[in-house]
Amino acid sequence: MAEEKSIRQQYFNAFSNGVVPKGIDQSWMIGRKNEFAALVSMLQQAKEDQISNFKLLEGKYGSGKSMMLSVFETEAIEQGFIVSRFSLGTHNNFSKPEIIYRDLMNHLKVKSGNNLQEFEEIFEDWLHETKNISTSNEASKKIFGVIKELHKYHPSFANVLLVFIRGKINNNIELSNIAAGWIKGDYNIPYEQKKKLNIKGSIDRHNAFDILRGFSKLVSLLGFKGIVILVDELEYIVRERVDIRNKAYTTMRHLIDEIGENKWENTIFVGAHTPELMEDEEKGYKSYEALYQRITSGFDDTGLISDYSNFTIIPLDLLTEDELITIGIKVIELKDISIDSKHLSRLALIEFKKRENSNGKSVVIREYLKIVIHMMELAEANPNMPIFRVNSKRNA
Repeated sequence: MAEEKSIRQQYFNAFSNGVVPKGIDQSWMIGRKNEFAALVSMLQQAKEDQISNFKLLEGKYGSGKSMMLSVFETEAIEQGFIVSRFSLGTHNNFSKPEIIYRDLMNHLKVKSGNNLQEFEEIFEDWLHETKNISTSNEASKKIFGVIKELHKYHPSFANVLLVFIRGKINNNIELSNIAAGWIKGDYNIPYEQKKKLNIKGSIDRHNAFDILRGFSKLVSLLGFKGIVILVDELEYIVRERVDIRNKAYTTMRHLIDEIGENKWENTIFVGAHTPELMEDEEKGYKSYEALYQRITSGFDDTGLISDYSNFTIIPLDLLTEDELITIGIKVIELKDISIDSKHLSRLALIEFKKRENSNGKSVVIREYLKIVIHMMELAEANPNMPIFRVNSKRNA
């Protein structure tokens, strides 16, 4: 009971700060049933038919893109996928494959029991399981079978992974850490340390996608259902100068082609962006015709058709008043207080509509929830005001 109360408080605090609570589940996908079902269906396609897929969520700031990504992240992890989620920004504008690779590898998550694990722990568990269920000879064959398969994608990746595994088996922490750093895209490894890996060079723009293809294969070899890559705030691309934008769009086009052709095994990519990427003809997708055609046509020519209106882009439209009220009630009921949650949510909606009318534009979900929480604070501070109708019992 105490743990449940703590989680409710964590959720409420997150909404109060305008962010998405960690571990949020499908019950919060109010008004987004069809959109979310389109994402979940990709998990089934990957598990049952080994089909990879690419989708984009489009919506205004605060419209629920990040919430949907968070719920999908939770669902994918529960279904046995490795998930990597990151956002674009000054450190990563999507123009350099090696930076995308580094962000991806440094944000890996997978569920083990009740905990989330990262890169090193994933391999430690696999090695432990391999040694426990096999004889020494069988375990070696299994490990070298994985390495042999990865050589088809990129020899250096396979060789460094073998060094990492040997370091783990022999408790050579220094060696395994150097190897892990290289695999995760660290390009600042000193030359003397890199010599211990018996390789030259680092992961760069020329080999990043080859190694990612290998990693998507490795995920399956380790027994996971696939990998889900979630990238938020793609609209950051439009802020860059034209040469960088074009490189970013080239990278995205290349990614769509590779995933559409199933070169990345059991891989799901979901990006999120604001409408400006579709609407801005000078800086958005339309400025790069080869990418724009792919995004608007989906995968009809390869048979990998998205489930939402046969398009790659899933638009997150405005919620109805009833849907907003339902979300408001859920937020209010996170707190153990005696408030008529439905009435308070309706009051928040009235204020919400006033702001829409005064601004002359739609107010998004995030702003509505801020109003709900402000109304709660007013009701708690002024419990005797008739407008709040505070009950002696908390509504069910």
